[in-house]
Amino acid sequence: MPDLLQHAIALTIVAGCLGYVVRQTLRTLSGRRSRVGNCCATGCAAQTDRQRGGTAAPPSAGQIVYVPIEMLGRGRKA
Repeated sequence: MPDLLQHAIALTIVAGCLGYVVRQTLRTLSGRRSRVGNCCATGCAAQTDRQRGGTAAPPSAGQIVYVPIEMLGRGRKA
């Protein structure tokens, strides 16, 4: 396959992907339904439940714990 044809195919695929992302982003910003920004911190399942009219269950993930920056380094040996 000629190099020019390979580059044309690759650029067509990239342009299509970028076009899809831009389109979905514009739909989100205009307030219409799209896949971008569809999920939130509680996850996609809770968002889907809420859209169906159900009550959103609390996330089953563990508790979020913030670690101070001082605890991130290796301990100093005396």
